[in-house]
Amino acid sequence: MDWKELYASWDRGEYKSVYLFHGEEEYIKKSALERLRGDILPAGLEALNETILEGAVSADRVIEAAETLPMMCDRRLVVVKDWGPLMSGKAKGEADDADRFVKWLPGAPESCTLVFYCRGKADGVKKSTKALKQSEVLFSQLDDATLAKWLRARAKEHGSLIGPDACDALVFAAGRDLTRLAGEIGKLASYTGKGSEISADDVRSLVTPTAESTVFEMIDALTAGRFAQAQNLLKGLIVMGENRVRILYMITRQVRLLCLARELLFAKKTQADIQSALGVTSYGAKRLMEQARRMKQDSLEAAYNECVDAEFAVKSGRWRDEAALDRIMLLLRSGLR
Repeated sequence: MDWKELYASWDRGEYKSVYLFHGEEEYIKKSALERLRGDILPAGLEALNETILEGAVSADRVIEAAETLPMMCDRRLVVVKDWGPLMSGKAKGEADDADRFVKWLPGAPESCTLVFYCRGKADGVKKSTKALKQSEVLFSQLDDATLAKWLRARAKEHGSLIGPDACDALVFAAGRDLTRLAGEIGKLASYTGKGSEISADDVRSLVTPTAESTVFEMIDALTAGRFAQAQNLLKGLIVMGENRVRILYMITRQVRLLCLARELLFAKKTQADIQSALGVTSYGAKRLMEQARRMKQDSLEAAYNECVDAEFAVKSGRWRDEAALDRIMLLLRSGLR
């Protein structure tokens, strides 16, 4: 099930004995655990009825905690974080722990809610993960419509409004991580004041962009002939501690997206088609289309090949990362217009 189905089941008063919480969306995952804690643990009795296990924990320790009876309430809560038999890699004694756990699982007591809480996704090929399939709750990143609704709700909590353009600009600048977005909404709402609407200009003025967003703006500056601005953006990334090899990778990825966007435009595809095909936000698709229209397909393809060659040269030790990045910036300056 997903987190919406999970919340609906709790609203009906339905709680399972075992859950596997995993997926990329950490903010909602954490919020779900807090909701569960509040639902099943009576106020004042939390310390007596909750066990949190993490690190190298044996199956026997997990089972012992789950089979401990609750005190003065119906259920106890056991949270096992990043359990080895569910995560990628292999821990010592993992096979024995997995066998022990899988045999015990069908008889898990109803007096306990056992939550396996994974940062990121669990390893789907592992025996324990497969055994927990019926208990799985996948916390995937929100789609655009749900994310916009979530942002409007957070803004409303602060007494502010945020429209579609500002939502798009915020996601483009800050990414899709809800923990960060919640903080940015709070900052923007404080700046604009209660009862006012957060604008896209407010977002551009106040929100520090992600490295990916900065690279997008850097390519935009290069395609528009603003080389000094592009160089300043690059320097900003380096000052912030961004690795040059990673910057080169992000440039290569961005040029690849531009190649694909140009091809899709030539095929008369709509903005919605391009957004879906490239897996970007509506704002990102709009900006990609604007950039791609200024370029020729053969120039883009040549630039992409140069980027790929530069990455390979750095990884094979033929070029230093600084020299490769400088070379690509100069090539893009002359080759994308």
